[in-house]
Amino acid sequence: MKIVVADDLLEMRLYLERLLVNWGHEVLLAVEDGMELVTAAQHHAPELIVTDIDMPNLDGDDAILRVWEFQPVPVILISAFDLPAKLEGHPNLSMLRYLSKPVIQGELRAAVDSFEPEFRCSV
Repeated sequence: MKIVVADDLLEMRLYLERLLVNWGHEVLLAVEDGMELVTAAQHHAPELIVTDIDMPNLDGDDAILRVWEFQPVPVILISAFDLPAKLEGHPNLSMLRYLSKPVIQGELRAAVDSFEPEFRCSV
């Protein structure tokens, strides 16, 4: 899958990128804030977004809401915080997986795999 990663911590971006590439995915771009995430989604049309919530310029949850206005892309939201109330009940909620920090590799892989076209067809 073609993926955009967003996290304000360089170490986390590199960690996520390494995992995703090792699992056979293509990381189109790894960005550090929500505004960059929206721009990346507009220009690169990812098949999946993996993002943190708490980021500068625009939080990940607000960035996702903006992206969903023009592209209903699946999202894995990673955070030490609870799922934001503004996302609860959203029409695209079925395209969202929420993971708590610290990220457990097996949980991340299961979340990514749940969006694989082959997996979705077999469920």
